[in-house]
Amino acid sequence: MPLLERNVRYRLSSLYYRDPPKCAAIVTEPSEGRILVRRAVEAAVERHLATRLPRVIGYAEMKRLERRLILDVGNPEDLRAFSKQTRCEAIMIVRLYAVTDEYYVLWAQRGIGVVLEMRDVARERRFWIAHHETDRGNGGVPVSPFSLPLIVGRAAMLNKDPEVYESIADDAVRRMMATLPDMRFGAVRQ
Repeated sequence: MPLLERNVRYRLSSLYYRDPPKCAAIVTEPSEGRILVRRAVEAAVERHLATRLPRVIGYAEMKRLERRLILDVGNPEDLRAFSKQTRCEAIMIVRLYAVTDEYYVLWAQRGIGVVLEMRDVARERRFWIAHHETDRGNGGVPVSPFSLPLIVGRAAMLNKDPEVYESIADDAVRRMMATLPDMRFGAVRQ
């Protein structure tokens, strides 16, 4: 995982300023990562993207609409039809490329690597892309026999925390979305 974990690599197209999207649908690419981690990232993207665009179609709603409209957004023609029928001109592609979960009694670490890409469906052009990795770790090297139980306890607490991936996902997505200008009211707001 990253040494400088607050570093977000991103690229923003001038197309985003010239013709900003009014809506984006969240599409998650299949990955080998855990389903609960993917769902945590999707929820964070939906929550934070709503602070940037007037309308967001979350992953669960997008899947429901996909079934109702009998479309497969993995197919480019169906994606264009989905975009037209829902009047949602952009998609936010979520790629979860790394999930770490390490536990060594004295040290525990969990982390994720995420790519978010917003694309214009009709023009097949990229509005914005961002890459970020973040992690959490706890534990350490005991300096005395008295610190050993404390360090083991801290590592175990992180390892058993059921909400740690939700927190990591929210932090990562929040940092990434800070690079995307707010277009909810038509003007750029930082």
